[in-house]
Amino acid sequence: MDLLLLTVPPQHGAPNPAVITDPRRLRQWLDGLSVEAAAETVPRLNEALVQLNELGLGDAQRLKLLEQYYPLLDTILFSCDDMGLDAMGLDAAARRRLVDEILALFQNLANGYKIVVSARFDRGAQAGRDGHLLLAACRAMEVLSLSLLYACRARVPPPPLTFLEINQLYALGEAHGALAACVRTGGGERCLGSLFRQYALFAISQQRDWEGMDLLHLYSFLERFTGACEIHPENSHEAVEGGWRIDLGEDQAPVPGDWRSTPAGRPSRRLLDVWPVVNALGNWLASQDETDTFTREAEMAFVHRLAEQLSEPAIAARSRP
Repeated sequence: MDLLLLTVPPQHGAPNPAVITDPRRLRQWLDGLSVEAAAETVPRLNEALVQLNELGLGDAQRLKLLEQYYPLLDTILFSCDDMGLDAMGLDAAARRRLVDEILALFQNLANGYKIVVSARFDRGAQAGRDGHLLLAACRAMEVLSLSLLYACRARVPPPPLTFLEINQLYALGEAHGALAACVRTGGGERCLGSLFRQYALFAISQQRDWEGMDLLHLYSFLERFTGACEIHPENSHEAVEGGWRIDLGEDQAPVPGDWRSTPAGRPSRRLLDVWPVVNALGNWLASQDETDTFTREAEMAFVHRLAEQLSEPAIAARSRP
């Protein structure tokens, strides 16, 4: 892989006393912020991250600082949904400004991790053997995926280049033979292959207007089925039941259908087969007991709906002449 298409802000060597570069001091500052006052807190976080990303630092130190910010994302996903924004009593303009600030926060944090990815890639590091590169790449993909999740919850377009940069991080892992290489984080183990499959399944599923907590449940539930999701080179399979096209060099989510009706191929093209996931969901449904409870019925209905949404677009694309 000769080129990695990631956007990163430039760094400078001039000191900036406004940037907290000690992880313990940064943790204390972050603990003192109020997420309930998100309209004030999120812009402060953005300012801090922008300044951090502009400062020239060693990769290890940068990662330690970024990891202090990372846990805030889950808090924001839960507290700044529609109900949380309603409770803040913001007018329409202020509400949209806060949504934009939250999306910028995801992007600024992703930028920090991408700085490490780009720097180590340029120095010839291999993700399968470089723990800092692998951690930064996994975190960047995870944060970019969460920005897509939040954009869906807020019913706004995702930030520009979100799909391209997720695709490029997968291409990096693929080129380095590191898709299955795991890093251990505070939230468990992460690897580029499973993170990408979770993103891809979510990008496919959410096209049918999931809302609110269902979107959050959808994103986390799909993690269980990433192992069933298959991604192949463009022409490796003549007929794929649930084909979705992915171009790792484009800023585009997966598109239903295969590549057979398109012009000559490119090395960045992949084919995602979602049908094994649909089968795995069917097996999951068949394995559930018949306990007649509201929770069980709701979960079964949720999975039925998910299986239909994963399969219908691909079936429709395949049936077109």
